[in-house]
Amino acid sequence: EAVARDFSSAVKRAAREKSKVVVLEAAGASFSAGGDLAFIEKNMTRPKAALSPLMRRFYGAFLSIRALPQVTIAKMQGAAVGAGLCLALACDLRVVVDDAKLGFNFVRLGLNPGMAAWPLARAAFGDARARELLFTGRPFSGRDLHAWGGACALAKTPLELDGVCAELAGRVASGSAESLRLLKAETRIGGDLSL
Repeated sequence: EAVARDFSSAVKRAAREKSKVVVLEAAGASFSAGGDLAFIEKNMTRPKAALSPLMRRFYGAFLSIRALPQVTIAKMQGAAVGAGLCLALACDLRVVVDDAKLGFNFVRLGLNPGMAAWPLARAAFGDARARELLFTGRPFSGRDLHAWGGACALAKTPLELDGVCAELAGRVASGSAESLRLLKAETRIGGDLSL
């Protein structure tokens, strides 16, 4: 919950900046291992009527990245699973390391996919592949993500990822700020996402 509050605050700060691009990256070797399972387990005993608004607020804090006026790029290495993968898919663009370990592991953990997993996966992969990935929970690689159109750039190593991401960010930032903001508003996944 503290991370969710901090993330939401960081998004609000970024929204006030004049930058054209925001890059979301991990401080460590993995993009995100997903939701805090202890937090989820602790709240599973709550009645559904109380749990639903709690999880909407929790996931909404992370999905607030979608509201940024800047173009967002997820810089992905290591693991990005469950809600962590959803966070990457909530960004406008993704760059990924070839051997990144990705997956929607919700069903494998006995969880209902939250964090807008369905609309985000469907937007990234299309209906059939999104269903298969969500229903099976099977892992896939950064190479797969790129091949399926879910990432626009691929790096062979984490070291190479820095340059690949910087090059993409530079290409995006070379565009008109006003045009980028208008296009961002037009291309945002529409409506209220089912968290």
